Amino acid sequence: MTPLAPTLIAQESLQKHISKVIEKLSATQLTGLIASKPLPSSLMMPSAIMDTIDVLTISPDISVIKPKARNEALLMGALQEAKECCQSYKQHVITLQVQAVLNKAYCNKLCFQLTFEEEKKSNPGAPDKLVINGLPRLLSDDKFYERVVEFTRWQKEAVAKKETRKIAQERLKAGNEEWKKGKAKQKVEDSR
Repeated sequence: MTPLAPTLIAQESLQKHISKVIEKLSATQLTGLIASKPLPSSLMMPSAIMDTIDVLTISPDISVIKPKARNEALLMGALQEAKECCQSYKQHVITLQVQAVLNKAYCNKLCFQLTFEEEKKSNPGAPDKLVINGLPRLLSDDKFYERVVEFTRWQKEAVAKKETRKIAQERLKAGNEEWKKGKAKQKVEDSR
């Protein structure tokens, strides 16, 4: 066997594991993450479950017990180490919960920005909304009033242009129908 054979076997095994993970992931709410198309803004990340961490109380207080034998001293030492390990795990869990909350806030911000970009692409002629970074923005004084007036004017112009196009299409359609009737009438007269 060549030295490459073990790596090929390892790669095939890794590929099988990846396929299993993708298969399991496709049965969850996160199936959109493995899709080949871009993520839509409607995809919502599932929220992390946050539980409070209970304070570990031991009764009676074992720290006041004086060990009398060597075994008791070893057990007290092991118990103290376990208690410190639990405190370390508690701090780690708190850190993970903080990260989950921050990740959720970041994902929500990205979702708002993605929604904003999708709206901008679907209606490119629309003026910017009163937002910054995809989030609502408070404007004051004359600047706010000017932006609202500008947006209202744009909306009225868009409706008027739409109506004008609709009327022009109806006139064109009526003109085409008259032309077709005239053409058919001319063919009938020419065939006589």
